[in-house]
Amino acid sequence: MLSADDDPDIRRLIERVLVGAGHRVMLAPDGQAALDAAFDEDLDFDLVILDVEMPRMRGLDACRILRDDPRTAHLPVIIASGSLASPYVDVTEYGATASLHKPFTPAQLRDAVERELNAASTRR
Repeated sequence: MLSADDDPDIRRLIERVLVGAGHRVMLAPDGQAALDAAFDEDLDFDLVILDVEMPRMRGLDACRILRDDPRTAHLPVIIASGSLASPYVDVTEYGATASLHKPFTPAQLRDAVERELNAASTRR
């Protein structure tokens, strides 16, 4: 699992919750670092979580790049952000499979991840 957020506290929270749920997690501080990791041939991810507003590259832009590349097009992508003002932003237009509004609880994070992993396994 790969997660990018520019807030170190959010990165630590995501890591603690998901590692506690039995997942391996790699953290990135921005969208470009997430793309670098996603396209690293030595790494393999089953899901990506992206914040919207980050330095170097926004999460929505990183999501679109992931979706457009055949190596990563299959990955579920959760957009996690406090700046989403649904219904004004449709994250599926960028290729995301789900959104998670900040602040989220650990249970909401775990549920969103499990839901997306289960949906991805039925699509294969």
